[in-house]
Amino acid sequence: MTDALAAARLLAMAPGLGGMLVRGGALTADAIIATLVAALPPGAPVRRLPLSVDEERLTGGLDLAATLARGVPVHQPGLLADVAGGLLIVPMAERLSDGVAARLAAALDEGEAAARFVVLAFDEGAEDDDAVAPALAERLALHLDLAGVRPVEAVLEPLPPLRAVAVHDEVVEAIAATAAILGIDSMRAPVLALRAARAAAALAGRPTIEEADVALAAALVLGPRATRLPPDIDAPSTEAEAPPTPPPPTDAPDRDADATVEPLPPDDLVLAAALAALPKNLLADLARGGARRAPTPRGRGKGERRRS
Repeated sequence: MTDALAAARLLAMAPGLGGMLVRGGALTADAIIATLVAALPPGAPVRRLPLSVDEERLTGGLDLAATLARGVPVHQPGLLADVAGGLLIVPMAERLSDGVAARLAAALDEGEAAARFVVLAFDEGAEDDDAVAPALAERLALHLDLAGVRPVEAVLEPLPPLRAVAVHDEVVEAIAATAAILGIDSMRAPVLALRAARAAAALAGRPTIEEADVALAAALVLGPRATRLPPDIDAPSTEAEAPPTPPPPTDAPDRDADATVEPLPPDDLVLAAALAALPKNLLADLARGGARRAPTPRGRGKGERRRS
C-alpha cells in the first residue's frame, strides 16, 4: 500500500506516465484517490467514467439542439475535454468496451501537455475474468496488485517544486536490459520505467536518479509486466560445491590490488526490484515454467465460457 501511495504521487508529478492500473484495490481506492487528488494542481478536474459511457460522450460530438437553434454546427465537448489537466477515475476497467478503451488509449497518446490527464483504472474482476484491454493497460505505466492489502491513511501533501533530473546512460541500459530479461516486448515499458525513475528522483528532491528511484520504477512498471523469469532464477546454488579459485601466480600483475567493494550492478538491482514486485500468483505461474498467459480477448471470453 505504501507503494500505491507513492505511485499516486509519481503520477501527479509526471502525467506523462499515463496512469495507474490497480487490481484488487476496492478497500484501498479511497486512500489512493485522495492521495492523487491532493498532489494534483489546485482546481484540477476529477471525473469518474461511467461504465455505460459511449464514444460520443467520451470524445464529444454534434449538439443537435444547439445546431438547430443557431443554424450552424455546434460541437459539444466530451468527457475527455472536461478532464483535461486532471484525473479520470475508471472503475471496473476490465468491463470497458473495446471502442471506449481504444479511445482512452488514443487520447493518452495524443494529449498535448496542457490537455494531458491521468487515468486511475481499477480492475475489479476475478483472476479468471477478462483483463483490462491490453492497449489501455500498456499505456498506464504503474501497475499494482493490492488484493488483500489493508487500507492506510492517504498522503494529503502537495508536491515539491518540479526540478530537472539528470539521467545516466547506465540507468537507461539497466532498465532496457531488465525488460528484455523479463520478456517484456513492448518498447513503451522501459520508456515509462525511466519516466517513473525520474519522477521518483524529482519527488525526493534529488538532482540525479539513484538506486532507490530505479528500484521503485522497476517494481511499479517492469515487474507486473514480466512474462518470464530469468533462466537461472530457480537454479540451485552450487557455490559450496565449486572448487576454490586458485590464487594468481606471484609474478602476475595484481589487477585487484586497488579495487574496492563495488555495489550491486545497476542491472542486477533493477532486476531484483522487479522480481520482488511480482504478484505471488504471477510468480508461481512463471516459476512453473510457462510464459505468462495472454489476456482473454475483449468481449469474447465471458461469452465463450458461458457457451462451453
